Amino acid sequence: APTSDETLTQVMAALDDRADDVAIAKETAQRLSEELARLPENQRVAFELIKQDGLSVAEAAQVLGTTVAAVKLRAHRAYEAMRAALVRLAAEDGRKGGRG
Repeated sequence: APTSDETLTQVMAALDDRADDVAIAKETAQRLSEELARLPENQRVAFELIKQDGLSVAEAAQVLGTTVAAVKLRAHRAYEAMRAALVRLAAEDGRKGGRG
């Protein structure tokens, strides 16, 4: 059985790993928030209404005073931009030796 010192060392290592994971998650969230802010306003608002506020496409169209087709297109473009941002951020983290 491990000694209390060995157990403490294992617990501390696990806590360090979790702290690293939390820090990485916070940094990623911040970077994605910055990417979202860079989107054209009409795409960003459509994305936020649907993904963050939970509105349907029809509800978002009503809020925005536009058509369902327009909201679908704006949201699709926003999704594609955010997906590309995630891929880019993951590649950058890989080059820095980060996890993920």
